Amino acid sequence: MMRSTLGRAALELSSEYGLPVFPCAPRTKTPLLGPLTRDGTRWVKGRDLESDVGTRGSFHRASTHPEQVCAWWDRWPDANIGVRLGGTLRLGMIEGDNPTANARIERMAMPWAPTWQYRSSRGINRVVRVPVDIHERPVRNAFEADIGVGFEIKTGGGFFVAPPSIHPTGHVYEWCAGRAPADIDLAGMPGTIAEEVRRIDARGVVRVESAPLPLHAESFDAVRTLDALRFLDADDYETWRDAGLALKHTGDASSRGVWDAWSASSHKYDAVGQSAAWSAFRPTSITVASIFHHAQSAGWSVRKAA
Repeated sequence: MMRSTLGRAALELSSEYGLPVFPCAPRTKTPLLGPLTRDGTRWVKGRDLESDVGTRGSFHRASTHPEQVCAWWDRWPDANIGVRLGGTLRLGMIEGDNPTANARIERMAMPWAPTWQYRSSRGINRVVRVPVDIHERPVRNAFEADIGVGFEIKTGGGFFVAPPSIHPTGHVYEWCAGRAPADIDLAGMPGTIAEEVRRIDARGVVRVESAPLPLHAESFDAVRTLDALRFLDADDYETWRDAGLALKHTGDASSRGVWDAWSASSHKYDAVGQSAAWSAFRPTSITVASIFHHAQSAGWSVRKAA
């Protein structure tokens, strides 16, 4: 039975609010899980899982399944709580990384719709739902011309450490009064921030030459497929290629958007190479069924995604 405070909080975030969580080493932001291989098994350099901490792609193993969450925190009761950004929930983050950025955010925040907020070691972070036309990227620095770097907008391809995780300094992350998931619904990204993201992307800082991911598709379940893909490692070339081949095989107009949204979670993502690969793909025997097969081997549940 899970007894630790962090374990109970992780289970609540995942089971009550559908947030995909995973364990980070105590008092750090270092994931305790290694990334997945193409066949859905974990990849470990040494004899034990702890020997492979901090590897890229490990946040793809985040889960909403109670049994998995309990197993992780039974093993690591003091683990910090990582929450994967992006995905089907379209989770995003607005945060300041220095006093100048935090001051700018606070001045802008007055007209924003209330949303989830928590106190980190550097200021107040706001969790929001990202518009469907904005693609997943680990971080964009907003208003650089005015304040330099530090006003960070995260739309996917990464994670945040949720309360009551503990910073290396001993600071305990805490939800702001009346702004915890139990108190308030998750709000959409403020229009001023969404427009800034679109301006950044239009300047070519982040360019994705594809149609936006739709909320629904009649002949192809984009949402369910993207949810399954988050259990696979976009950093692995063969996994990335086979997912693209499977999605193009569907012939659905939204499949390219699904591939782009998932691929953008990788640090290797390149929009030009993405377009070239998609154009070069030709029909093979690989279908979307293979995505679901490997995702289920990695812990994805078709019932949970339904």
